Amino acid sequence: YRMWSSKILDALDEIRSKRESLEASRLMKMSAVLEKANKMQLFGAHFWLGRQVEGVPAQDAPIPEAPSKNCPINRKAKKPGEYWICVDLFGVRFVTADSQPGQSF
Repeated sequence: YRMWSSKILDALDEIRSKRESLEASRLMKMSAVLEKANKMQLFGAHFWLGRQVEGVPAQDAPIPEAPSKNCPINRKAKKPGEYWICVDLFGVRFVTADSQPGQSF
């Protein structure tokens, strides 16, 4: 009777140790993913999709008495386009909506 109980307890200890190692392994994997994500340039930034327009009629301007000059985001573009407006601790960045990963202007 005592042999059975000791064998059962030994088996239970073995199962628990494997489970703890699996949990530790899972935690290490999640930590590694988070570490890699933190190295991404725009990880954690707030972002919105926006479109630059060339001119807005005075009655439709969101800011009263806004300057009439327009500052192009991308001078290389033939026409104004859509951009991801990304805001983080470092400032505001504009990323073209149709750009490939790792490419910018």
